Amino acid sequence: MSRVLFSAVAALAVSMADAAIDREFLKTLILIPSETRSASECARAVDAYAGWLEARGVVCTVMTNGVGRKFLYAATTPGLEHDFVFVSHLDVVPAIDPAQYTPRIDGDVIYGRGACDTKGNAVVIAQVLSELVGKASVGAVISTDEEGGSGWRCGTAGYAIELGVRPKRMVLVGDSAGEAPGQLFVGEKGHIRLTLTAHGKGGHSSIPWACDNPVSKVMRAAVKVMDAYPMEASAEDNWRNVLSPTRMHGSKAANIIPDSASVTFSYRFCNPGDEFKAIERIRELTGLEVTYVSSYLKPVANREGDPLIESLFHAMKAKWPNENIRLGRMSAATDASYFAHFGLPTVIFASDAWGAHAVDERGSLSKLDEYADLFVGFITNSIPPT
Repeated sequence: MSRVLFSAVAALAVSMADAAIDREFLKTLILIPSETRSASECARAVDAYAGWLEARGVVCTVMTNGVGRKFLYAATTPGLEHDFVFVSHLDVVPAIDPAQYTPRIDGDVIYGRGACDTKGNAVVIAQVLSELVGKASVGAVISTDEEGGSGWRCGTAGYAIELGVRPKRMVLVGDSAGEAPGQLFVGEKGHIRLTLTAHGKGGHSSIPWACDNPVSKVMRAAVKVMDAYPMEASAEDNWRNVLSPTRMHGSKAANIIPDSASVTFSYRFCNPGDEFKAIERIRELTGLEVTYVSSYLKPVANREGDPLIESLFHAMKAKWPNENIRLGRMSAATDASYFAHFGLPTVIFASDAWGAHAVDERGSLSKLDEYADLFVGFITNSIPPT
């Protein structure tokens, strides 16, 4: 597809617009304290979301994962296979202040838990589905445990795939973008947790000569690992593998030397296979036991110059000509990881919002309207002529 045609598609997408989101619906979702750890409140959020959609003719399939956690697949037509599949989540991290569950609007800004991450984007997706019922092939996976960092076969977005959800042309993931709105993310790092464990002989700390202290072993090993994986990424150059120590475990009492100790690393990697190279290198470097969670998040990559991504990107630039619209790659993890193996164009978008997980979490209401407009136009004009 030529750049001229891309520009024409973008212009059409901009002209389609008047898909204003339902403010009361967003406020209703924020009022529900759907913290990831509360399956019942997450289920209540799913019911509210599905109820709003069903009242507008959207087909809703409420699903449960292997442990009975409820989530949703919603679509403009029956079935589980659709051309465009959105992905977002209704669970949130715990509120810092209970008042965050009482939404507050100040001009164009809505405050509340989930306004940024990511009930605002979920409402955008709901609006798009309602606008395109019977007009386009669009589905949406709405998960309820994204904030828990669940891995394959655990996360509800991954479970949706196991139950038969299939995107056919493109995956669009609505999540937060930190403090940098205006980006269309076309890459995402994979994530794995590695645990390095040392064994020894425990005892009372007053007689260390009678012990073989595993804490000392694991601390020395951790330093070796960090020396081998120096921090090379930065805000300006973030597309590099990053290994960060995040937890240490030893004795439960300050005056006891334990029989074993461990350190856990969070490894974020750019390319498939990098994680297994790291595991082997760390084993050889330390001589200690290295384990990792069998369920991990895969990196997301796209073919350069993909026509659908190019079309969406040009539509965004045409819609917001005075803003810093740009392509980016995400260091954190989203539910996009579950869809990486399909080999389809997969992007992560975020409406203008700030303070994810913070006490002042907030988002722009007008931007939610504009994103709904954008996607209605983009999808409508991406339907092949008959």
